[in-house]
Amino acid sequence: MLPLPNHGDLLRKIYNWLTPQGWALLRVHMVGPSKFATPQEIFKWYRESKTKEPVFTATRTYLDMLWLEPETLRLNFIEFHKKIQKLYDEQLITKEEFEGYNKLLQFNKVDLYYTKRELFEYLALDYFHIESIFYGEDYTGYTHHPVYVLRKK
Repeated sequence: MLPLPNHGDLLRKIYNWLTPQGWALLRVHMVGPSKFATPQEIFKWYRESKTKEPVFTATRTYLDMLWLEPETLRLNFIEFHKKIQKLYDEQLITKEEFEGYNKLLQFNKVDLYYTKRELFEYLALDYFHIESIFYGEDYTGYTHHPVYVLRKK
């Protein structure tokens, strides 16, 4: 996702690309309250949960909520990777957990921005009817990653 100040511009561009009454599907990263207070709590939950999800899929959104820059809702994956490395160096996560992250994060150098639901919907309503909001429910962090079904006004 783009920085918050760019959300309106992106929605306007999508609106302009679409034919009259066109549809768009957007997966949006939504900020929400953190379910856990520390990374240690997240990994303890993961180990005890018996989930079949890979460690990255099951824990990353929870870590995002702890490590987002509060003023920008930005998550820098270079810094994220450093924090995962520190957890491993301090023996707070296992080698397998670290490797589950490392194989994905070692090449990821992007910034990811979350948004607030009310802000995204306010901006979207300038251009679109929100026809549906789909929560996949197929992985742990799904509540923070809805898919919006939008129809051009």
